[in-house]
Amino acid sequence: MRRLPIVASCAVLFSTTLVAAREGTHPLVVSSWDTRASSILLHYRHGFLSGGGIDIVSAAGSFASTSGKFSAQFGLHYLSFADASEDPTLHGVSASAVGVLALPVLPRYDDGLPHAAVAFYVGSAPTGLFSGRRNDFSVPLLLGAGAPLSPARVVSITPWLELSPGMSLDTRIRAIELSAEDPEQYVDPVTGQVRLDEDDVERILSNAVDLESSFAVGFRAGVDLALHATSVTDVNAMAAVSSVGSAFRGKAVVYAGGGFTFRWDAIVPAVLPADRRLRRERCENIEERFRSCQSSRGWFDGEANSSR
Repeated sequence: MRRLPIVASCAVLFSTTLVAAREGTHPLVVSSWDTRASSILLHYRHGFLSGGGIDIVSAAGSFASTSGKFSAQFGLHYLSFADASEDPTLHGVSASAVGVLALPVLPRYDDGLPHAAVAFYVGSAPTGLFSGRRNDFSVPLLLGAGAPLSPARVVSITPWLELSPGMSLDTRIRAIELSAEDPEQYVDPVTGQVRLDEDDVERILSNAVDLESSFAVGFRAGVDLALHATSVTDVNAMAAVSSVGSAFRGKAVVYAGGGFTFRWDAIVPAVLPADRRLRRERCENIEERFRSCQSSRGWFDGEANSSR
């Protein structure tokens, strides 16, 4: 019977290579609703839930289109997850890719920020969380909408909603009981070495590991706040409600957090008024463009006649 822990340890060793998942543990992926310029974003969010919590540290980069209406955002996230169960805290990573389309519905300020817009996003954030006894992996499809509102040019408030249909795998390692005859099957009485063939390993894994796959639709809602501290820096805060598991059925989670946005590129000219946009143009280019306009021909004809 002294050899029983050896066999049980083998079961754990082989089974920890499997991966699995829990719905609703993916990070919040929209780092900024501002699509005027490319930027780098750093955020921290904490999720409060009964008996545990979720920590998310994120670094992301956004790349604005020349129209100023679309932003491609890519992020790398560290996560930790703990709940009221006896399972240890899970640690993991996620990589996100999302496209944000923001369509202004009211005029823009002179820095290109719209007074109000409607925004939509789509993307994915494969997420893996790992521990010795439990390993989670999920691949959600993220579909969301928001309404960026800017009552003043220094502040933006964005309420938003998200649906996240996706597949997940759940692996749990549980204890197994061996009969008194088992040591005679696995342990050589002369050398004391454990011998396991392929059938033995499969049988131990089938008894020690529970592997399940599932499909669920998650739901999140929240509000993001952006203070436009300078022309290149934003200070961000957020709050959201969600659940671990299917929408409205799993444990409720309340998120709170904040971060910083650094615009590493200039605001795209397309969203700026003409007087600000033309400040970056050479005078020769402006003159050449003016001469090519149909409305300018009469002006040049009049100038030529007056010179005679």
